Amino acid sequence: MAEAILFATPSVLQTLALVPEIRNARTVYFFEGRVSLLDYRGVWRRIVHRLIRLLNPRTEIKAVPAELTYRFLWETNRDSLQTVDALTPRVRSSGAYRLALELLGDQNVIKYFQMNLALLIPQRHLFWKVAAALATEHRGLLVVPDGDDEDCRAVGPLRVSMGLRFVNAVRRIARRSRNLLLLGGLPLGFVGARLGRLTPRRVERPKYDVKVPVV
Repeated sequence: MAEAILFATPSVLQTLALVPEIRNARTVYFFEGRVSLLDYRGVWRRIVHRLIRLLNPRTEIKAVPAELTYRFLWETNRDSLQTVDALTPRVRSSGAYRLALELLGDQNVIKYFQMNLALLIPQRHLFWKVAAALATEHRGLLVVPDGDDEDCRAVGPLRVSMGLRFVNAVRRIARRSRNLLLLGGLPLGFVGARLGRLTPRRVERPKYDVKVPVV
């Protein structure tokens, strides 16, 4: 069993899939730091924390120490730039990019995709560097990522449960289905925006009040 568990983000489904591991874990880490009260993740964090407390009142729940993340920031930024550059040809060949290019007719649309990669990739790189560092402090560490293309990794003599793999597969399918639905609405939004530009609008001339200063 895992001595410690590292979650990338709070997830009720992942927590339920790890009930045996949580009951035996001494420490449960969460990679994300504090979130705003307006952020929905703060609500899920409180729910997951209470659920873990019910499963194992003796376990210690804490965020990844800030000094541990600071240690890898420069290295993470360097590696992330290289990763974004390496993924750009794959982005250009994707259906999402080709559709956006056809609708907008501007090659600079690639910068939008690169910007999104630049927001996601450093977080993932940092997460796995932190996981490797925590693995040296615990005899067994179960790493639970939140990436679409990443699966859970067991660091040390551990095995990832089939239930957790199933939950992660369901989460990936749900996210990709959501992205396809959002992408499918782009042409309708584009057509609606173009029709809105062609609709004649009544322009009202502004009225001015002329005032003479009194000395």
